[in-house]
Amino acid sequence: MTAAIITLASTTRGAYVMLVRFPDRPVAQVGIADNDWGRAMAWARATPRGTEWVADPMHASQYGTSLRVAGQRDVLVEAVKDAAIGMYERDVAIRTRDHLAELAHFETMTPEQARSLAARQGLDYLVTERTLDLPLAFSSGAVRIYRLK
Repeated sequence: MTAAIITLASTTRGAYVMLVRFPDRPVAQVGIADNDWGRAMAWARATPRGTEWVADPMHASQYGTSLRVAGQRDVLVEAVKDAAIGMYERDVAIRTRDHLAELAHFETMTPEQARSLAARQGLDYLVTERTLDLPLAFSSGAVRIYRLK
């Protein structure tokens, strides 16, 4: 009986996520979508390797794929993936906790706070949907990429 309840709950949650929360996302996708995020990630892939990026820690959930995967660039923190890896590696867990604390107010981050974070963490680019008084490197629709150096 317990297994049936768990199976039903899991199936219901999956259906909710697929049909209600993200109805425009396919169940599986091989390539990067040709949307604002996909175009921004194509631009990211064209930047020099070794650049450091920051985005909303929940960007992978929001856009359906991460900056690490779609942009092939490292990001300061990716909340879900880094926390999962942190279950196995204490240093990753501590670093993830610290980075998430630094980005707790990502949605209200000012240009000065972004520059300060960039100086502390060695960041080159910021990805957001917000309009900020920072040098704009690329934009596609709502997605903007700002230079931090």
